[in-house]
Amino acid sequence: MDAGEHLRRWREAGLIDEAAAGRIAAFEREHAGERAAAAGDAGERPGALEALLYLGLAAAAAGIIVLVAMQWSELRPWSRMAVAGVPCVLALLAGGAMLRSDEGSIRRAGTVAWFVATALAAATFAIGAEEYGPGFGDDPEPYVLLLVGAGSVAVAATLWVFSPAHPQVLAMGGSLFFLGIAIGNWPDDFSTGLWGFAVMLFGAAGVALAEAGWLAPRPSARLVFAGLAVIGPFIFGVASDMALVQLVIIAVGAALAALSVARAAFVYMVLGVGAIFVGLVTFFFRHFAPELGAPVALILSGGVLVAGVLVLAQARKAIRGRRLAA
Repeated sequence: MDAGEHLRRWREAGLIDEAAAGRIAAFEREHAGERAAAAGDAGERPGALEALLYLGLAAAAAGIIVLVAMQWSELRPWSRMAVAGVPCVLALLAGGAMLRSDEGSIRRAGTVAWFVATALAAATFAIGAEEYGPGFGDDPEPYVLLLVGAGSVAVAATLWVFSPAHPQVLAMGGSLFFLGIAIGNWPDDFSTGLWGFAVMLFGAAGVALAEAGWLAPRPSARLVFAGLAVIGPFIFGVASDMALVQLVIIAVGAALAALSVARAAFVYMVLGVGAIFVGLVTFFFRHFAPELGAPVALILSGGVLVAGVLVLAQARKAIRGRRLAA
């Protein structure tokens, strides 16, 4: 019996009215994709065979890395690229084959294989740019990093389109973080502020896409991209002596806390309160410790932490209430 039939019977029995039935139906439609993705990911619990598969892959990869490291200086440019490129292609093919399996554990292994393929693709881009760089001038490093970062993001996003799973979301987050490093390295002197600002923008964009339903699975998208949104302002806030810049992480934390209540997502509240705590501690020690002393700054920080825990407890209760009411 489907959800529509349940709603019809409940309305006829007088258990719910038309307005409540409409809200329930809208909620089920909105989250149908998430449930399908979760069911596909869950399949079955990880077993011994799956663990042995991962262990075998890790052992083989470690052996390849050690062997290549021992012979690296004697390899030709094309063979150096092949060291990363051939395993990348094999990981892509193996992952695609495993994703067609009917067993949940095999499909999970396929998503992990594609995650590894993203890292290998980044290594292939880096080696290729280093060995066959088309004349980037006297200082090729900014171009090489930008090429590797943009290429990694493109590969991760493409694989996510074919398999929107948790490892692919993590791969996109890691690739965007590296792209932020490449952007920060673009000026003559490495700009920590530019790096952090780019990472914050990537995180904010990912959170917006996740909440719009365009980036799934939503739980991992929320965690990864909200994490980037918090890490970004922390990066450029620590490097700056300007109080206004350091307060950005507190503003981001407050925005995530508000979004947590609006979207009934506790992960936003955890990251938001954590960002506020880190931002306030950094701000206190940077601007008030010389005048008030470190003990007073620690007392203030402890008070903020206690307040944060109380806020988290109340927020969790409110979010559970909203979910039950929905």
